[in-house]
Amino acid sequence: MRELGAKLGQSNGEIKVIVVDCGLIEHLKVATELATLARMAPGTRIFALLDQTGGVRHAEQLVAAGAAASVSRSVTTDQLRELLKLVDEGMTVSAIETNDEGRTELPREKLSVRELQVLHGICCGLQNKEIAHGFRIKEVTVKMHVRGIIRKLEARNRTHAAMLARDRGLVVCDESSFPAGRQ
Repeated sequence: MRELGAKLGQSNGEIKVIVVDCGLIEHLKVATELATLARMAPGTRIFALLDQTGGVRHAEQLVAAGAAASVSRSVTTDQLRELLKLVDEGMTVSAIETNDEGRTELPREKLSVRELQVLHGICCGLQNKEIAHGFRIKEVTVKMHVRGIIRKLEARNRTHAAMLARDRGLVVCDESSFPAGRQ
């Protein structure tokens, strides 16, 4: 891992995202190794693939250690592609969702990339107007996405959707990763 970090540090920012299969690293050393990699290659976004044993808490630890994303290996190719787009856009995401028994499962209906972005803004406590400004879209478009998110997550309102998203590990709030942030 250290050799990889050194090579990435010398890449002059040519490598934007690296995917790390955390199942290949000893479980107790994953966060430490990712933190080292993040320090050695500050311009590179780290995308961590996790097995189902770690759960949401482990995913949050990896994000705190410097990973831009913590994602279950069970995601589909299309979901992985969408999550990579979010990471490439500078967002920090987590796609580890657990049910009451701790098994990983995905939302009943897949959220679009834009819905995940809007959901991230909601989880960061931003208003629709701030989210719209951050993505240079109209506020009415954000409202439409919020309605879709609420429907797909079967939430009662936007606050409930944010709580469900955090509990299920759909997003990890890091306001600095939101395009505009609070002004």
